Amino acid sequence: MNASIPDDPSAEYVGYRYPIESVENAARTLLMLRTRSSIRIMDVANELGAARSTAHRMVSTLAKAGLLERHATDKSFVAGPALIQLAQVLTNKGDIRVEIEPTLSRLAEQTGETTHYLILQDQQVLFVAGVESQRIIRAVSRVGHRLPAHITSAGKCLLAALAPEKIDQMFPRDGTWDTGTDFAIHDRDHLIAELAQIANRGWALNNEESEPGVIGVSTLVRGQQGNVLGAVTVSGPAERMRPRISEIVATLRAASEDFTMHRGRHDDIE
Repeated sequence: MNASIPDDPSAEYVGYRYPIESVENAARTLLMLRTRSSIRIMDVANELGAARSTAHRMVSTLAKAGLLERHATDKSFVAGPALIQLAQVLTNKGDIRVEIEPTLSRLAEQTGETTHYLILQDQQVLFVAGVESQRIIRAVSRVGHRLPAHITSAGKCLLAALAPEKIDQMFPRDGTWDTGTDFAIHDRDHLIAELAQIANRGWALNNEESEPGVIGVSTLVRGQQGNVLGAVTVSGPAERMRPRISEIVATLRAASEDFTMHRGRHDDIE
């Protein structure tokens, strides 16, 4: 006899009659991220009551699907680009990528360079949306990728908007980092000093810190109430970008303000 579907559509199907154990375990693994920013193989093994090898295969499968991603500085796993993009769709009255793309397109047309919208995830930034420059020599799109926040202009912009105690938690006083190029910040004291400058002037610069020969300039994108949503970046070859930094900053500021006003009107209509 076939199993009947519960009358209550909100009833949990997993485990109702014919549970699919692997799917249930995958769901339990992902749901661990509700209460922690990252998970380790041993955490998953303990949660599932499974062997470490089984937990490793589970995490590896989820990472291959983009639902998890290995943390840049340790052996833990964080939410992957596919999971974050799904969350973006289901929150904030829709997908902010759709809302921000016209702004990114105008910026790319005005500056002739590649543009991105990024959000902060722990000590990293996630490239959520982007529009590539039409020029032959250009910065490529990094949508779906992550980089350490302190080596990107968007990341530094977003870090500068955080409370000092949050920075203390994210970057211990005795910490040093070997990520980025030789031009990147590699210790906390220099990072704190630069974040103070960024907070004061309202924009951030990636001066060949994440990749040789590439410069990025960023400003924050805020909501109607002043809350930080993310950051917008214009990036391109250093020889083209360096003489135009002031011009690009002005264009970025105007675009960020226009997006905030447009999003506010859109929210009011809804």
